Amino acid sequence: MPARPQRRPRRSGSRGGAAARPKAWTRVLGTVYGISCEREGRTWLLRRPRARIEYVGMYSGDWRERVRQHLYGGGPWRCKPKPWADLVPGYDPGAKTLAAQRMAVRRVIEFGGAMVLWQKRCFYWHVKLRESWFILRIRPGNNIQENLGNPRHVPKWEQERLRGKRDRAAQRWHDDAVMGIRKLPDGSWERYGQDRVWAGNGGEGAADGQESVL
Repeated sequence: MPARPQRRPRRSGSRGGAAARPKAWTRVLGTVYGISCEREGRTWLLRRPRARIEYVGMYSGDWRERVRQHLYGGGPWRCKPKPWADLVPGYDPGAKTLAAQRMAVRRVIEFGGAMVLWQKRCFYWHVKLRESWFILRIRPGNNIQENLGNPRHVPKWEQERLRGKRDRAAQRWHDDAVMGIRKLPDGSWERYGQDRVWAGNGGEGAADGQESVL
């Protein structure tokens, strides 16, 4: 009697397993989230909300981790922080460690800077379809893909230019707050500070408690 042929070992994920299915047909806990940004140049006199959802994204894991990657960078893709991260309510620019960044994300959620728009366990393609629907419905300004027809769309180069402008303005404000600024009788302005070096005096310091013009 001939020997029976040996059965080939079954590969993991075969017959409908996760490894055999394409990514689009994998069931995941999908989340579509929105991130709000402060409006630049807006005031309460306009009677408009100061923050608006300006970015819509999707994730098949912990959506809060994806928000952290948007604000501070990192993750498996080693992405850079978004140029509009400083406009998110509750954003902490001083969070350097992973624990501090996760605490900052929780504060952002409490301040209304990030929220869940839709969440369900379904196929991956369904989550992607929902994200596209929310982009068309909300029309955020900071999304790049599937958002080129939006008149409020801000190109990435423009986002980076505005971020540099805000950083320079914040640095000038910090310098003015630390050093002080005052108006002279002739209408010009000068900066002054305590215990600082006189301008053009060869590097000699001012006396303690004496104002020095810089």
